[in-house]
Amino acid sequence: MSEAFSYIWKGFNLALLIILIIWFGGNKIKSAFSSFKSGLTEDFSSSELELKQAQEELNRAKDYLEDSKRRSREQIEITRKTAQNSIEQAKTHAKQIAERLDLKLKQEIEIRSRKAREELALYALKLAKSEAKLKLKQYFEENPQRDEIYIQKALKSIS
Repeated sequence: MSEAFSYIWKGFNLALLIILIIWFGGNKIKSAFSSFKSGLTEDFSSSELELKQAQEELNRAKDYLEDSKRRSREQIEITRKTAQNSIEQAKTHAKQIAERLDLKLKQEIEIRSRKAREELALYALKLAKSEAKLKLKQYFEENPQRDEIYIQKALKSIS
C-alpha cells in the first residue's frame, strides 16, 4: 500500500504544482498562448489576403492579356484592310494613268498621221505640179506651133 500511497502523493504533488503554476503564471501562459494563436491566425489571415491579392492580380493580368490579344487582332485587321485599300488605290491609279497614256498615245498618233497625210499631199501636189510643168515645157519645146495654138485657145476662153 505504501506504493499506492506514494503514487497518490506524487499525483497530488503534481496536481498541486500545476495548480500553483496556473495560479501564478496562468495569465502569462494564457497571453503567450493567445499571442501564439493570434500570430498564427494573423499569419494565416495575411497569407489569405496575399493569396486573394495575388489571385486578383492574376485575374487582372489575364484580363489585360486577353484585352491585349483582342487589340492586337483588331490592329492586325485594321492594318490588313489599310494595306488592301492602299493596294486597290495604287491599282486604280495605275489603271487611270494607263488609260490616260493610251488616250494621249492615240491622240498623238492621230495628230502625227494627220500631219503626215498633209505633208504627203503637199509633196504629191508639188511633185505633180513640177511634173506637169516639165511635161508642158517638153510639149511646147517639141513643137513651137503648139505655143500659138495654146495662146489662141486661151484668148478664146477669156473672151
